[in-house]
Amino acid sequence: MDVLILSTSPRKSFSTSLYFSKILKLFLAGHNVEIILLRSAFDYNRAIRQLDKIDVLVFATPVYVDSVPSTTLEYLEKMEQYITAKKYKFSVYTIANCGFYEGNQCRLALKTYELWCERADVKFLGGVGIGSGVMLGFVRILPLIGLAITAIQLMIQAVVLCFENTFSFPLLFAGFFPANFVIQTALWILFTLGAFVHIFNLRTSIIKKRNHVCQYTTAWFCPRCLFVCMASLYWFFRALFIHGVMPWTLFRKDKEYVDSLCK
Repeated sequence: MDVLILSTSPRKSFSTSLYFSKILKLFLAGHNVEIILLRSAFDYNRAIRQLDKIDVLVFATPVYVDSVPSTTLEYLEKMEQYITAKKYKFSVYTIANCGFYEGNQCRLALKTYELWCERADVKFLGGVGIGSGVMLGFVRILPLIGLAITAIQLMIQAVVLCFENTFSFPLLFAGFFPANFVIQTALWILFTLGAFVHIFNLRTSIIKKRNHVCQYTTAWFCPRCLFVCMASLYWFFRALFIHGVMPWTLFRKDKEYVDSLCK
């Protein structure tokens, strides 16, 4: 079976949609799967050339203001006309992810792709809506963080042993357990388990070419209160280190904006 996955995220790096695309491709091992990042006219032309060869098209998309990214709409319109003219009859599935905790916040984006399929006269067979998308995209680095901390611990222990003139590899690893690596990896798996399960279920539907009633999930084993704390810290540090927004400006009100609301 030939499957084309189109990741529609405009992000150039650390895309959650691309992350989920790669997970689906891993689950579809044994089938011919290609991932294309739909960001430019060149990418669109690559995708168009694949449409006559595929059995299944999968959109992996972020949710922006309850819809698909505006950068994607132009390509979807062109693709709709092309598919209609060529009378292609492949099946379409969608993996949507949003930054909100609730996965059902993706329902309108999934509906958008369903309506697009109606216009293009191809079969929409359902999809998955995943909440906490930004968080799940970020926690994938937890095992690397745990591995880095473990390596630092070993380096410190090695330096101490060298100063004591007692260094040896058996002594270095005596009683050693990579607790940080194990903990961070466990957290990554537990938080992302819901996404893994639902993407695997989608993979089963794709292989059997059956209808997949839209399902919704979020970060498992992560209470809403914990998610709010983690999300707040993430956006705080992102505003500070990536966008250069100083902490005190986050609490400043835009007087003109506030006045306009009061009119």
